[in-house]
Amino acid sequence: MIFAQDSSIKLLSAREAEYIRIEQGEKGVLILKGGILIQMKDAILSADQVKIYPETGEIFAEGNLRLSRKNAKLKGSAFYYDNRIEAGVFLDAEGKFQKIQVRAKKLIQIEPKKFKARKAFFTSCNAIQPHYHFRASSLWFNDKNELVATDVTYFAGNAPIFYWPILFQTDIGTGIITRIGYNNTRGGFIQNTWRFTTGTRKRLLPESGEIWLDYYQRVGGMFAMNIARDTRELTYSLQMAVADHKQRETYVDPKTGQVKWTDQILLSDGQVKEVHEFWYRFQSDIRATMFSSYEKDAQSSLYLKLESQTHRDFDIEFLDRPLPENTFEAIVPNAVFDSAVQKNSLLWDLRYVEDWRQNHFSVRVKRDWIWYDLSETESGYKPALDLAPEVEFTKRFYWYRPKSPYGFGGIMNDLRLKGGVHKFYNERGEELKTFFKGEGQNRISAPWAWNRYISLLPAGGYGLFHEFASGNDNTLAQETGRNTYQYLFTDSRFALGLPELMFDTRYQLYYAFEQRLPSPTYGAQRLHLLNFALISDFQPYYFTEIRTSRDMRKFPYFIPEHFRYSPLTWETQWEYDFIHGYINRYRIPSKNRHFFLIGLNNEYRYFLRFQNSGDETLELYTATGGFKTWGFHRIEEIKTGINLYHNFRQVRQSSLLWFLKLQLWPHKLWRLVLEVNSKARQFEKYIPGQSDYIAFPNDVLNAVNPDTQIRNRSFFSLERFAILLEHDLHRWLLRISYSASRKNVPSGAGNRYRSTYYEQTAWISLTLKDIPGFGLPRTEVFRRRPSQDELDL
Repeated sequence: MIFAQDSSIKLLSAREAEYIRIEQGEKGVLILKGGILIQMKDAILSADQVKIYPETGEIFAEGNLRLSRKNAKLKGSAFYYDNRIEAGVFLDAEGKFQKIQVRAKKLIQIEPKKFKARKAFFTSCNAIQPHYHFRASSLWFNDKNELVATDVTYFAGNAPIFYWPILFQTDIGTGIITRIGYNNTRGGFIQNTWRFTTGTRKRLLPESGEIWLDYYQRVGGMFAMNIARDTRELTYSLQMAVADHKQRETYVDPKTGQVKWTDQILLSDGQVKEVHEFWYRFQSDIRATMFSSYEKDAQSSLYLKLESQTHRDFDIEFLDRPLPENTFEAIVPNAVFDSAVQKNSLLWDLRYVEDWRQNHFSVRVKRDWIWYDLSETESGYKPALDLAPEVEFTKRFYWYRPKSPYGFGGIMNDLRLKGGVHKFYNERGEELKTFFKGEGQNRISAPWAWNRYISLLPAGGYGLFHEFASGNDNTLAQETGRNTYQYLFTDSRFALGLPELMFDTRYQLYYAFEQRLPSPTYGAQRLHLLNFALISDFQPYYFTEIRTSRDMRKFPYFIPEHFRYSPLTWETQWEYDFIHGYINRYRIPSKNRHFFLIGLNNEYRYFLRFQNSGDETLELYTATGGFKTWGFHRIEEIKTGINLYHNFRQVRQSSLLWFLKLQLWPHKLWRLVLEVNSKARQFEKYIPGQSDYIAFPNDVLNAVNPDTQIRNRSFFSLERFAILLEHDLHRWLLRISYSASRKNVPSGAGNRYRSTYYEQTAWISLTLKDIPGFGLPRTEVFRRRPSQDELDL
């Protein structure tokens, strides 16, 4: 029997059937009893008694309830199911979903393949009396063995072993990572990371997050939590951390004469003890879309960025740790080794934005904070600049828009109005000066493209700046007076050629009038500039550009012609793969991922004003990988090269960095990662005639000198060395690492002092990949991080 209103419900058998309708025309109910078999889409239902509402597809069942479907079998005392949306409730449920066995007082099918259980018992052990199981207040799971549970206790037999307030098993594994190690400046440490996903669809709740719980022998303990959500309506990232910070200092060991670190601080009153400080750190980045309409081409958004922390060294002291790697690493690329910098500035920024068609309106409130190191007691973040508020409105429209996309591009008008209050503060956070600034500009442009080789973008218009300051200070009056004027401007570009070889020039002229105080140097020409550029672009394989500009303003005094030119800059980037030629290696099929390439990034500046070379930044590298060879399961990547910064006018500022990065698989279950950086300084010693002159080849040989002092002053003076060995233990991931880096380590009261030191760290970590028995195929099989070409495919 097939029901007319819902053809997916089929009655296969029943001893008794009765259709009841209370009044004529009312919807009825079909009551079935004894030997009932019903097919619902891909499931078979059996029960002692079933009530079906044919008009709505609702089903009530009770007594010896059985439900069988692909990869799932369920039984319970009672059952309600809405066949239209494939959602329902099982009471006193017991069932098996692939490898997971579940018992629950109430089992709710939220969606076709997603379930929620209350007071749940679950295990993957197939024994009649399970050798282990979990009990949880709430459990969410799906047919992919992905689960989230709260208030979880792990049992071996009937003995409770361990408790988790919340437990995850998703496509990132369990996210549980423990790292234990020793650092010569921070002492012994333990770092616990718990990375999780929630799978929730609730509007405001986070989709993923991390919890960090760390302790360092000489620095103190830290608790941190990061939560994030990324949806069309709401995107946010919230990072919160608190720490019990301990001050540390250096001392000389009287027995060995070596410099060591201690958390025993000598105070001004002669006492020696630990000094604790409470530190906190908070960062938020939020974007909320409050209204969005494709039909009206309109959107209202709110942006908030907030950074606040007690001390600028929070990241260095507590977050200088390797980012934890997931067992499924395609989502977020992680740093293998530690990396943190001093945070000398903070930002508070709130913006409300309205966009509709070609109009844009925004209101912004902003505060910049700067760290001032005044004394041990007064150091801290102080406000430096306030925008309170800043309002901006822009509108774009066409005076004329042609139908053809080629040739004349039409006449376009851009209107921009902007105004705000700018408050500046001194190093003690006291208000220094306040400016009221207004700006308006109306820009008209008319692009032309005669063919593929010639294009012109003439643009110009009218604008004004208006500025005044609070108070009667003469200096501020002069400053605001010179920044208050109206102007006519042109800003036009001309391009000749194709991207492979193109000449590009830009002409800018801002001519001021109605000036409150004329500029004593430049008069009416606030800007008069001609830019030249010769560009050859074969991205992503080759790019080069030569550019300079000439100042066209009239000066009240004579200057030589070559003084008018900015530095002549030559920038080059190219990469060539000897195996695949100029084929973009990021698009190569996965079976041909092997590569052998060389690359160069270079920026050279020639000072036309002084008619000599300025400086040069050069990176030259070679890389190979993506293939198997004798003795190795796979060579993922080997990359080596140099980074050279050479100042032709100040040789002492020059430096040369040699680097080596290696990632290979000696065995399919072992991964080796290696990084080495060596830096050469004091380039003047390579110049003949210097008192400490040494030939460069001889300095390279000094790198293997047995004398430590000579070796540390050589070309190969170690800047950084790090090695990681990783072993896949199927359910667990074992990592062993050692690193040594030259760093400025903070010490003393308020961390005001810095010591250049080789900070060395050794650690071992265990990552719980999968809950025993709940192995996810992706986390067991796919251990290697996918390369970019695989992601692109």
